[in-house]
Amino acid sequence: MRKHRLHLVDYDDLLRRLADALRDPVTGLGARERLAARYPVVLVDEFQDTDPVQWQILRDAFHERATLVLIGDPKQAIYGFRGADVHAYLAAREAAGTRSTLPTNHRSDAALLAGLDALVGGLALGDERIRVTPVAAAHPGRLVTPGAPVRLRVLPRDGLPLSNEGLARVDRARAAVADDLAVEVVEPAAAAGGARARRRRATPAARRRRGAGAHQPAGPEGAHGARGGRRPRGADHPQQRVRHAGGR
Repeated sequence: MRKHRLHLVDYDDLLRRLADALRDPVTGLGARERLAARYPVVLVDEFQDTDPVQWQILRDAFHERATLVLIGDPKQAIYGFRGADVHAYLAAREAAGTRSTLPTNHRSDAALLAGLDALVGGLALGDERIRVTPVAAAHPGRLVTPGAPVRLRVLPRDGLPLSNEGLARVDRARAAVADDLAVEVVEPAAAAGGARARRRRATPAARRRRGAGAHQPAGPEGAHGARGGRRPRGADHPQQRVRHAGGR
């Protein structure tokens, strides 16, 4: 009522109006046929981020009327973008006439994929229709530095404060994740670029920049204080952990 009174329309209203228009008993059929004729091929990427209303629109307008290609990974449907619902993906999966799975990974090497498959291969993630299937690696060699391609960190529950539900507190787990990320970023970067960084710091131009910066007065927030009203990052933020691990 408030939006109607203020003559406001948001994105959810636009979707809802389109969905209702496509099912209008008088004009809905003509609207569906017109859309299918105008867009004979429809491709939707990241379909796992679709909400039920969006899937209703796509189904009513294009399913069995045009070529509708939906690309998505339900294992990524964990963020709930704008009300996205993995059940919309599963409903679309059941309605699909053809289902295909991408068999090759172009981003990871074979050792990493093998390690992940040993950990989670074949698992059903909340639904029997969402399983972790094996994939082949497009890159036969190693894409990362030597070492174990997959490593696990076990946080013993006995050493952590517990919530009322008997589960480990998320703040301690988040801090551990940030620490591990900092180490993973800093150590390889230091090994690969430490010598180059030292050479850059030794150049005359770098010395001049450091000398000029030393005479600049620091404001009340310090030389590296928050600017523009931005809140300072917490101590458990990965960037703060990276700076600490790198000695910055």
